[in-house]
Parts: sequence; C-alpha cells; structure tokens
Amino acid sequence: MFGDYSVTVATIATGLIGWGAIAPPAVAVRLTGLSVFSAHGGGGITGERIWDTSAATPFWDAWVAPVGLDTEFLNDGSDRPLNYTLTPGTHAFQVWADPGWNYQPSWFPLMGLGLFFEDDTTQPDITGMRLMHRTATDNPPEVIPISGMMFNLDNPFGVTSGAGTLSAHWGTETVTLTDFQWFEASVLGRDRISPQSPTPNGNPDQIGFFSLTVTDDSLPTSDPENTAQTPEGSTLLGLMAVGVLLFRQRRPSAKS
Repeated sequence: MFGDYSVTVATIATGLIGWGAIAPPAVAVRLTGLSVFSAHGGGGITGERIWDTSAATPFWDAWVAPVGLDTEFLNDGSDRPLNYTLTPGTHAFQVWADPGWNYQPSWFPLMGLGLFFEDDTTQPDITGMRLMHRTATDNPPEVIPISGMMFNLDNPFGVTSGAGTLSAHWGTETVTLTDFQWFEASVLGRDRISPQSPTPNGNPDQIGFFSLTVTDDSLPTSDPENTAQTPEGSTLLGLMAVGVLLFRQRRPSAKS
C-alpha cells in the first residue's frame, strides 16, 4: 500500500509540473564584478586604462551605482564587492573611474566592458565594446560583443578571454547587455571618487553607463514581470539626456 501511494504521489507531482502548476523558480542571477578597459580593434586590452571591482588586482577601482545623481555605490566596501541580484526587468547602472592627475585624452577610444556573475572571478559571461563619447552629443555605433584577451578579477595579472557575447543564461533567466556608454572626464566634469576610494579628490571622473535586461524564459516575452522597469532602471538614453544637462550645470563646482 505504501509503495502504491508513493508511486501515486510521484505521478501526480510529475503531472502538475507538466501542466505548469508546479514550476521551478527562476534562478536569482547576481552581478558580482566588472572590468572596464581601453581596447584595440580586436576587442582585447591595450593596457592604457583599466579599472575593476576587485581588491585582488593592482588596477584602480571602478565604482558602480544605480543610474541617478549621487546614488549610493553598490561596492562601497573594503574588498570592493559587488553582489547585486538581477530580477526580471531592466537595470541601469553608472560606473565611476578616476583617470588620474596626468590624464590625457585616450589614444585608444574603444572601451571594453566585462561583466562577471555568480562570484566567478576568472571568466566574464558578457563582454562588449563601444567607442567612447568625447562630447555630450557623440552618437557612436552600438555596443558589439568581444572575445579578445582581458584581465580577470582573480589575481594581480590573471588573463582570460572575453565572452564574445552580449547575453548569458542561468536556468530560465537570460541577461543581456542592452547598452554601454563611456564618457571622457571632460564631458561631464563630475568628481565623486578617487583611484581607490569612494571619495572626491578634485579630479573629474570618467563616467560610464550600462543597462542589463533580464528575462525569465519560462514566461511570455510580454509578461509584465519581464517588461517591468526595476526601481533603478529606466530608459538609459533618456536618463543620459537629463544627466548630461545636470552635470554640465553643476560643473563649475568641480576643479578641472
């Protein structure tokens, strides 16, 4: 009798899953690191400029925050950790990087972005490249996937290859890099951070923006859960239009 009961329960459970009554929960994917670097035409590092969110490397720090004026940094800690859960919807971020006092306009105008997930420090899952903005009105070609050599987040000079894709999958969730922009320090003229501290030092920062769209593949594309704007997410270009204006209005308070 007990054996028959077990088989019956298993059969019912299997049937319910088949009908969608019992569905496996979506994986809560976490963004746990990133690297921003000057890139050559093949999508690999040039070595001219590198910032990341790892305390294990010698490079200057990249400070990540939700898009918006003076929003709190997500990796403001002694070991620079990122641990951001990506729920379905659109997430928009800004990245702050100090270019140094001897800063000169880059000889390498291509900028690469490597995104690391789920505490993996050795291999990015998404990598893209785009021409940087040297004026507020620049409109460079869209971001493209890259697979050239780059530094990882694991040790001082550990190297790896780019992912060669703008999308990655975990369970039923797909994460896609839908936008990436990087601005020369002279464009926005804002100062929030130092090379290795989230405090201003009077030196205008380079600022980047990127957005991630997360979809649960087990739901219809039009499902409100997949199309929702997250609290910090919005149309990135729309935010940039407002942000550039506000930054320029506040620029006289920053040293050049």
